[in-house]
Amino acid sequence: MKKKVILINLPPTSRYDYSAAGTLYPATGLLAVGTILKGLDIDVRLVDGAIRSDYAEEALGLIGDDVLMVGFSVMTSQVPMALYMSRLIKEKRPVVPIVWGGIHPILFPEQTVKSDYVDIVVTGEGHRATMELVDHLLGRMDIDRIKGIGFKDVSGEAVLTGQGESDDINALPHFDYSILGDSEIYLGSRSVYSREIAVDNGEKVRIMPVLTGLGCCYKCQFCINVFLKRKYRFRPASSIIGEIKKLQRRYRANAFIFYDEDFLISKQRLLEFLDLIEKEGLKFYWRIWARVNYFRENYLTKDLILRMEKTGLRSIVMGAESGSQKVLDLIEKGIKVDSIPYSARLLNGTKITPRYSFIVGINGENKDDTLKTYKLCGDIMDINRRVDIAGPFIFRYYPGSPIFDKIVESYNIEIPRRLEDWRGALSNEGFLRMDKMPWLWPGFTGTVVFLNDELQLLSRFQGVGGIFGGLVKRYLRWRIKSSCQIFPVEIYVFNFMRAVYHKYSNFKARQRGGPAREGVV
Repeated sequence: MKKKVILINLPPTSRYDYSAAGTLYPATGLLAVGTILKGLDIDVRLVDGAIRSDYAEEALGLIGDDVLMVGFSVMTSQVPMALYMSRLIKEKRPVVPIVWGGIHPILFPEQTVKSDYVDIVVTGEGHRATMELVDHLLGRMDIDRIKGIGFKDVSGEAVLTGQGESDDINALPHFDYSILGDSEIYLGSRSVYSREIAVDNGEKVRIMPVLTGLGCCYKCQFCINVFLKRKYRFRPASSIIGEIKKLQRRYRANAFIFYDEDFLISKQRLLEFLDLIEKEGLKFYWRIWARVNYFRENYLTKDLILRMEKTGLRSIVMGAESGSQKVLDLIEKGIKVDSIPYSARLLNGTKITPRYSFIVGINGENKDDTLKTYKLCGDIMDINRRVDIAGPFIFRYYPGSPIFDKIVESYNIEIPRRLEDWRGALSNEGFLRMDKMPWLWPGFTGTVVFLNDELQLLSRFQGVGGIFGGLVKRYLRWRIKSSCQIFPVEIYVFNFMRAVYHKYSNFKARQRGGPAREGVV
């Protein structure tokens, strides 16, 4: 009998908005593991909880004698859902091995594997560990010989086998999307990606991800990459082009998200990539992550940007983080504030969307720092009408960063000692629950909510022309740059229209027999 492995992709949080189902592909780790397992002639079933609110019932229905193991990729925000699912599976079939990988087991391996509902944790990158785990479960290998995992010994104590080898990105197979079942759910959905991509001749965007890099060589203090210390590795241009051509033929995909912390880190690879597109006459759109400090005379010149646009680049996502140089230095971002508007200016007049992410509320940030961030948002939206702002997000203290550890130490915050205790410690949004955040300046939350509402309004008017559109944009930019909160009638109107839209969306969803906008798992 052919063995079966069930992989469960959980919703990002317990309050996930199912109206956005299909806009995000399952976790990269699950796609990689599923692809590897299928190559070992195992029947892989990927249950996507970000698509279906009834994913628990779907997964339980697959549990039978032929199941070799059930795997989860778990962030801290997903611990309560993963634990609930693991318990249900164990109650139905106690002998089925349950394996957790992902950020939380990496950060808390002993705590995780000590749970009655978790048998094995993967504590690093999973290519080799996955293949060796299969050998172990099929009786061909002792578990203690597998590096990069944790398990319980006969007395119930956690055993960690040490650090495994980093994955060789060039040895990893291209994602096998057949494990998703109906890929049209993802290909045909509308998301932030399709909003960013300016297509030619009214084409419909059909997006797929391509893994082009692993690891990161930067040390941003709010990021888990500092702890992971994974060397940056990247696929060569020829491998990327080969995968793109395959996905174009099989799925008629015409747009690709490059999963890579910094696609532009190697200028040589970039130039080789552009050469191959031009030489082979390929047509597709692409979206990348990069850094604002590449926009300079000896790196990303205007001519090179125009060449990238001509070959289909339509979106560059950049971590701008703050409009305050003090905060940028505090988080060790390694960029200058001036580079942010300069990058927006160089991209102006092209079809490339500059998407900047910002965060506010960092420990050590004062009111002036926060307002500088919003002023910068208004400035770059004035410079380039295609600018898309992600956030500014109120910084949430998830485990896995140096800043988080400093907060825990400074304010004597207690971290759950048992896996089961995380449910009570997390908010509905999945971050550590705190009665107050004493490092925030007085009035912070109200000001940020107001300014974010103004930014949302401005983003909706960015493409509106004419005298009316120009006046509205000028007025909203003045609101943002001055932080004037006196009688914001536009926000009341906006919130009223948004509430009406949500009610209408829920009504239409119920008519179709689908879930409402907010799904509670």
